[in-house]
Amino acid sequence: MPNNITISRKDVKDIIVRAALKSEEFRESLLANPKLALERALGTTLPEDLEVVLLQETENKVYIVLPTQIPSETSELTDAELEEVAGGFFGVGESSALAGGRERAR
Repeated sequence: MPNNITISRKDVKDIIVRAALKSEEFRESLLANPKLALERALGTTLPEDLEVVLLQETENKVYIVLPTQIPSETSELTDAELEEVAGGFFGVGESSALAGGRERAR
């Protein structure tokens, strides 16, 4: 990935998850050494002090990741954001991986 392209953490996470769902070999490399797998996938070296932690959900365990800071100006959800989370969970037969592939306008 060229160094002059800026990509958000969310976009990186979405891309990595989709790639791991498509490739068992990549998924296993993520499980074995997430930072190295991420560096190889992005074609760059991550900062030495950056720790990359991979968590794999199970049927009985769900992880919720909170950002390091929640900006005060985004403390209230916009109507579009509220609509996005309204209704709770995904529909029958729809997985989080499928939902992650939907394009969202921001």
